[in-house]
Amino acid sequence: MKPSTMAVMIAVLVLSLSPSFGESLNDAIGSVPELRQVVNGFIPASWVKPGHPIPYDVPHPAKTLSEPVSHKNPAALKLPVTFLLDVAPGQKLTDARFYKFYRRAQERGWNLATMEADHNPEWFKPRELSALLEKFAATTAQKN
Repeated sequence: MKPSTMAVMIAVLVLSLSPSFGESLNDAIGSVPELRQVVNGFIPASWVKPGHPIPYDVPHPAKTLSEPVSHKNPAALKLPVTFLLDVAPGQKLTDARFYKFYRRAQERGWNLATMEADHNPEWFKPRELSALLEKFAATTAQKN
């Protein structure tokens, strides 16, 4: 198949908290206080004020925090994965909020990348994030 017509299957985890098999996100990080705010199965984005311009957060499905992760699908386990850790400007990699999950990704043999950004690179550094995602997809396509 030509690279121009080939679909690239890749998983990119941006500032992801990668729970282990059978572990929920809540288990992985300790406690998620937002779970106390669930309304109709969602955590409202209460910090977004009416009339806020796009982009903005939307209600988050609560089960993504409380439901244990399953790694039972063998096809999913074969996907190439790149873990992208956002590191706040001026912060050391090892002091990043989710460094523990970066190490976990490293132990799993995933591709690793870092980006100087806060928790929302898609808002504040969309061009830089897009360039990285394109790079990850191109690298994966070359390997396959």
